[in-house]
Amino acid sequence: MLVLLLVGIFLRVFHLGGWLQFGGDEARDVEVIQTAWKSWSPIWLGPSSSIGNFSLGPFFYYLLAPAVILSNFHPVAGAWVVVGFGILTLPLIYLMGRRLWDETAGFIAMGLYAVSGLIVAYTRWSWNPNLLPFFLLLFLLALWVVVHGRDARARQWALITAAVAFGIGIQLHASTLFTLPIIALGFLLWERPRNIPWLWWAYAAVMILILHAPLIVFELRHGFENTQGLLTIFNSQDPRGAWMTSVIATLQRLWVLTVEIVEFPKQWSILVSLLLVSGLFGMGMSWRRHLLSDAQRTACRLLIIWLGSFLLVAFFRVGPIFSHFVAMIFPIPFLLIGITGSILSRKASAYVLFLLCLGLLTFSNVFYQIQRFAVLEHGGDRTQAFHDVTLKEQTALVDELAVLGQDKDLLVEIMKEPIYGRSLRFLYARRTGRRLQNASGENSALLICVPTESCIADGRMRNRRLLYRSGNTTLWSPKMD
Repeated sequence: MLVLLLVGIFLRVFHLGGWLQFGGDEARDVEVIQTAWKSWSPIWLGPSSSIGNFSLGPFFYYLLAPAVILSNFHPVAGAWVVVGFGILTLPLIYLMGRRLWDETAGFIAMGLYAVSGLIVAYTRWSWNPNLLPFFLLLFLLALWVVVHGRDARARQWALITAAVAFGIGIQLHASTLFTLPIIALGFLLWERPRNIPWLWWAYAAVMILILHAPLIVFELRHGFENTQGLLTIFNSQDPRGAWMTSVIATLQRLWVLTVEIVEFPKQWSILVSLLLVSGLFGMGMSWRRHLLSDAQRTACRLLIIWLGSFLLVAFFRVGPIFSHFVAMIFPIPFLLIGITGSILSRKASAYVLFLLCLGLLTFSNVFYQIQRFAVLEHGGDRTQAFHDVTLKEQTALVDELAVLGQDKDLLVEIMKEPIYGRSLRFLYARRTGRRLQNASGENSALLICVPTESCIADGRMRNRRLLYRSGNTTLWSPKMD
């Protein structure tokens, strides 16, 4: 287990600062915390949701705040917080696999999760959905202890832990705003825990309210403005056509994303699919033949509710489904493959074949990581899933701008303004105490191409002189007559 942890830690922290994905969202997070700290005012709202017209709760900012403030608002500070939770997720996956099946399943799930290309990539940058696996697993494991804790005190404190995980998790992404209440309700209806005094349930409810206090105060002061924005989701029209067609298309997309989670290069999609289906089949047959203990059956119920609530929300989601939308179920495919491995371990020849498959997937993921790290070292990540300019490149560009501007305000035109405009302005202000002023379309403005390819299509570099190049970023002079 220690070896698996060390491998997972290495992949998550190696050259984190230089190769960090730092775009507009990440700069916004640091600026929000910086503004609140300097003005001594609470943060009332969290990041805006990608659907509807509302904001999430602010607890993501409060999780980042200590590290960001203590580092003097360094751009890497928030990423270290996310990496820390990502590392803590590894033992939680092991524990979930052990509760669900046995130690073998837990080790397999944890080991494959530790090297997954997509999981590592998401863990290495500061974004609110990237914390979902930790808080979902903590919530589910705490619910399991509520039913099967060794004594009354353990069950009671597990309920408080579940309330904390619920209160934080529900503020991290729009998907958990709906799925976590469904999971909690499904658990209460299916398990019906009666061994905890009502007073502890009241404590749990109060804890959830405390974690939502800033958002509640904002709503009371602004006439429930955020809630009204949330309700606009239910007025949206689904453009995908007939309901059955929508369900089939959603399932197809989710299956593709699930395969990506396990093996991001997607070179062994059929193998991953077989392992996942085998895990589902094995769990179903064991349930049907009454081969599971009461504790295992509770864990399986939680897994079923977890996956079912996610699918329910996914079916009614309007718009495309991206990989971060499935962050709340990132652990599930690894747990299913762990179950497959545990079942096959009962027969030596089958287990050897499984270990060969597992080694193949591990090698594919690690080889992808090596390739991606090499690309990052030489200038950005060109994969479609992630940004293509690293913090190291942006910092070097800002250093060059500081020299050109002699620590004064500069007129600039930034290509890919929505992604990199805010981050470059934040870095320049932090470096010089001055501003990069937006002067889009003005001939007197410097042209910043991040990445360089963004300026090629429309000929923005015509009649300009190259002033600076680093990796995937270039800086061009004002237009010359």
